[in-house]
Amino acid sequence: MTETITIRFVFHRGIFGWLCRIAQYGDWATHCEAVLDDGRRLGSWFLKGGVRIVGAAYDAGEFTLQEFIEISVTAEQKAKYLAFLERQVGKPYDWRSIVSFYFNSERDWQEPDSWFCDELIAAALVACGRFPDRLAVKLNRLTVRDVKLLALLLKEAG
Repeated sequence: MTETITIRFVFHRGIFGWLCRIAQYGDWATHCEAVLDDGRRLGSWFLKGGVRIVGAAYDAGEFTLQEFIEISVTAEQKAKYLAFLERQVGKPYDWRSIVSFYFNSERDWQEPDSWFCDELIAAALVACGRFPDRLAVKLNRLTVRDVKLLALLLKEAG
């Protein structure tokens, strides 16, 4: 039986949103999060203290654009994806990776001690087997744009 996982991409107004757009060459999406089956969101936020589960309407009126991308997965993949995400709840926001974007320092996006939004979602896709855990080229940073492109490719691949 085919299941789906849903990832929400959003643009929030404010200085952080504009800085994110600059860091990822102008792409509009500046935050991503998992949409749980009950509609709540699981993601990582600087101002909310890291990885948390929040209500579906937590940012009502605060965003200007949003897009939901559904990816087909098996029941086993979905269970692994959700289990990974649930184990991350309570971990801190990965502010070191954010700093590395602007100062070109090394920080492995897969370090499991803290997450920012796109690292968290990409790591969950790795955990469920929909994204490779290592690439042919070393990748020390990831952007929301990267995860959105990956999600769109996975959606098309089925």
